[in-house]
Amino acid sequence: MLYLKKANLYEHTKEYTKALETIKLAHIYAFNNEFIEYLKSEKERIKTKSFIKEDSINEKETEAPNENIKRRFGFLF
Repeated sequence: MLYLKKANLYEHTKEYTKALETIKLAHIYAFNNEFIEYLKSEKERIKTKSFIKEDSINEKETEAPNENIKRRFGFLF
């Protein structure tokens, strides 16, 4: 149970790889099947979040920076 809480903490701080590693430890020390199924659902949820994060990073890299455009009256907008 403590490993699950630690994984939730890592997830909250957006350290998804550490969260997945901690869930693996929680799976090793789990005793009942219901808790193991819950861990599997948590793992899938964190994986989807990590894919979303990776996709947003890739989109930011592909955007062209508009630093060369000079705005004369930027204080008005």
